[in-house]
Amino acid sequence: MRAFLALDVPDNVQERLGRLVAILAPLAKHVKWVPAHQIHLTLTFFKDLSARTLEDMHEPVGALAAGTHPFVLQAAGAGAFGPSGRPNVIWCGVEDSGGRLAAFVSELQKTLACLGVAPEGRPFHPHLTLGRVKGGAEHALSNAIPTQNRFEAGAIAADHLTLYESQLSSSGPSYRVLRTWPFTGGS
Repeated sequence: MRAFLALDVPDNVQERLGRLVAILAPLAKHVKWVPAHQIHLTLTFFKDLSARTLEDMHEPVGALAAGTHPFVLQAAGAGAFGPSGRPNVIWCGVEDSGGRLAAFVSELQKTLACLGVAPEGRPFHPHLTLGRVKGGAEHALSNAIPTQNRFEAGAIAADHLTLYESQLSSSGPSYRVLRTWPFTGGS
């Protein structure tokens, strides 16, 4: 199954991100925008998660989460992945000033590696995906993104980890919560 581990984004941050999308959307006709209520912070993606791995990961991922103290991130700025002038993913940045997210993701990858789950093969760059460019150069969008570098969406309280199943359809993906693990800091 297609699945991913993520940190949930609070409603107020999703609403602000929706307003940013409303500003950018008229500038691009070849972008599939993410509905605000589906915006999340993906930590790791599983292209084909087996039922066995799903079961095997419950205890070690739960132990990692239980030993993690909650922390706060900031959603701010806008950017794009892809060559200059030809973005392929539009995103809002995630500021990890204390390095807690980076440390957690590193431990999560080690935990998954012990279960035989290989890392994705690219460095982790925390971001909230707003849209994916589906074709054609989007010059107006490329020019507008840097104007949003002072955009602030707000705080993300990382207090639990969620495993989602992602089901694809012609209308876009839908997500179903499979498991959540609270960050309790060992208490």
